[in-house]
Amino acid sequence: MVDQSISVLVAGERTELAGEGMEPMGTFDAAETELGAISRMVLMADGTGHLEIVSYCPGSELPCEQSRIDSSYKRVEDSTGGHLYFVNEQDTVVYAADYQYDGQKLAVLPERAADWQALGRAPAWCSVATHCEQQWLPQPLCPGQWACIEGGCQFQCNERPLDLNP
Repeated sequence: MVDQSISVLVAGERTELAGEGMEPMGTFDAAETELGAISRMVLMADGTGHLEIVSYCPGSELPCEQSRIDSSYKRVEDSTGGHLYFVNEQDTVVYAADYQYDGQKLAVLPERAADWQALGRAPAWCSVATHCEQQWLPQPLCPGQWACIEGGCQFQCNERPLDLNP
């Protein structure tokens, strides 16, 4: 097997990530962002994803509101490593990046970018409760359901335990 480890800069310190072929799933945030960089990436089990990118404002050096991409994504592994493709309803690629994943940190190299960007595990993002179910989150040991509250996943236990012996 070819060593696919990479070295990325995180907050000014060099960090090694070993690409072991694990599947990235869940919410990943950048500790530091700059214009044009990814600030959040959410990959869900049903093949849908959410991407937030710090946008440029014409005529200003200040960041604008973040660009958001909510679409399907495709994950491809080949001899050169892992690749993520966010695609629209016409199956046209709207965002592409190479990636390395070590189980906690996700490093991405967006198309036409010169440097890898490190994203770390973050609290689960959502806009609807089904997003929580699709991120393979650990479920507490109580009957209940996921809720999406203020953009974050929260598990709500039922008030009464289910009677398993009717």
